Amino acid sequence: MNIKEQLKKYLHVIVLVVSLLLYLLAIFSPRIFSFVYPQIIYKICSQGFSHLFALIPFSFSELILFLLPVYVLYLLGKGLYLWVMSSEGTGKYWRYIGQCSLKWICYLISFFLLTAGVNYHRTPLVQYLGLEVEPVQKEELMQLCLYLVDKTNSAAMQSNRNREGRFIPKLTFSKNIMLINNSYDSLSIHYPACKGRYPSSKPLVSSYWVSYAHIMGFFFPFTFEVNINKDIPDFLIPAVIAHEQAHIRGFMREEEAEYAVYILARYTKNTELQYSFYISTLIRAMNALYSMDMALYRKLTDDFSVFLRIDLNSYYEYWRAFQSPISALSRTINDAYLKANSQSKGVQSYGRVVELLMADYKQEQTIKAYEYQ
Repeated sequence: MNIKEQLKKYLHVIVLVVSLLLYLLAIFSPRIFSFVYPQIIYKICSQGFSHLFALIPFSFSELILFLLPVYVLYLLGKGLYLWVMSSEGTGKYWRYIGQCSLKWICYLISFFLLTAGVNYHRTPLVQYLGLEVEPVQKEELMQLCLYLVDKTNSAAMQSNRNREGRFIPKLTFSKNIMLINNSYDSLSIHYPACKGRYPSSKPLVSSYWVSYAHIMGFFFPFTFEVNINKDIPDFLIPAVIAHEQAHIRGFMREEEAEYAVYILARYTKNTELQYSFYISTLIRAMNALYSMDMALYRKLTDDFSVFLRIDLNSYYEYWRAFQSPISALSRTINDAYLKANSQSKGVQSYGRVVELLMADYKQEQTIKAYEYQ
């Protein structure tokens, strides 16, 4: 066997080893790694793949996730059939399946490490923003929630409503994507890492069924598609798109993606987007306050406007209808996935956005006080 044949035979192993080395570099030398890979190599590749898969009018990742288990069952069924029929080719068949599976697993792990994996270890967003993150105190959190309630109430008053006061969106799905991309472009003037065009954001055909897993959206790193559950309350859809768009831009940590949703409200003039971003952030902050002090949480809800109450009631009613063992299993899987990617708090990482919000709030108040002087 010559060198060319050996390279071809063990290419999957070579690719995996190189990917692991880059992944380790991202872990142990994040500053050196973040200077080149996320800003140049990843950005070029991610935008290229995003534009490529945007040409497909449906979510290709959804199709893969649907067909993959069907294909696996087919292979297992064929193997079982050969075994029952005592075919002489049974052993050869399983060896071939094993070899192919090993190669594909190596390639998939490598691809994941080079897309989502390394970005879990890139320079944290707080360092780009110059925020000083500290543990959140209850009194401080109350002030933050009051500030968010005021912002959300104001945005709710400017949103489109029907006679019953329910939120009625004016923007189409494609218009949301365009405006959110524009918001990220505006944000990138101050934070260049956010710049880029990623058009492969798509609604899921199986949105209603995905709600049973309590999934509002997800970024699929193998096709660079942002997948959105279009069945959730309309006022949350722009916020979910913005969250997943942060992931495709390389900000994989959940608290950073949530924080990106909040700061985008400053970089759009569209009131519908602002309302979505603020109410999504308010829900996170109020959940944190509820965990700290239930009585204080209930006291702050007195400041909710009529429109905000209507929308939050529809939000909680929607998810109550999808309570099932599937949602608990989905949470467990997501928790394990996040912990495997160095987010030690698992699904609680979503709640860590409050620390970033508080740091931002303090910085904002300091700037205002300085300007006042």
